[in-house]
Amino acid sequence: MSYTTFNQTANNALLEPMFLGNSVNVARYDQQRYMAFEKLIEKQLSFFWRPEEIDVSKDRADWQSLTDSEKHIFISNLKYQTLLDSMAARSVNAVLLPLVSLPEVETWVETWAFSETIHSRSYTHILRNLFSDPSEVFDDIMVNPAILKRASSIAKYFDAVIITTQLLQSQGPGSYEVDGNTIEVSERKLKERLFLAICSVNALEAIRFYVSFACSFAFAE
Repeated sequence: MSYTTFNQTANNALLEPMFLGNSVNVARYDQQRYMAFEKLIEKQLSFFWRPEEIDVSKDRADWQSLTDSEKHIFISNLKYQTLLDSMAARSVNAVLLPLVSLPEVETWVETWAFSETIHSRSYTHILRNLFSDPSEVFDDIMVNPAILKRASSIAKYFDAVIITTQLLQSQGPGSYEVDGNTIEVSERKLKERLFLAICSVNALEAIRFYVSFACSFAFAE
């Protein structure tokens, strides 16, 4: 198993597993093993939007009416959301694409990742409306220990898949020392870590983001 952007071995995608089979060669959609992904892609594309389409002019007046404590909560939450969506857009591609074996899953992953970049861009749109120069807000993200701790607790599962994939594809099964840690590498271990990473994505979206959105929506109450 070795990832390549151009798999020159002819194969029948209808017989491939979702992950850990032959790399995708032709992105064809005339025949698909899992039509559910086609529906997801179509649905996601129908949601396309640009942050600049959203009128946030009223937000500036609302912002000015907040107390200092409320401003701190609102901006801290935005910082957290910005980092999580930055990480989500990047990790979806980095974790899943080297392992995908089906065209419809590959396209869904790329569509999903692109949608996450729109989300991350939306935070810049919001902050530009509140600050003439939002750089101070962005610069604080990577030096804020609370934000980094919450993001790292999710990112570690993504990174485990990435390093296991790289070692398995380049070196093969075995035990390796990486940054002072011993990592057991095998296809079984990769499957386990991939499962945990997918669960982490769900936790990221269904728990971490919902909590942060609840905080944001509370300001409208």
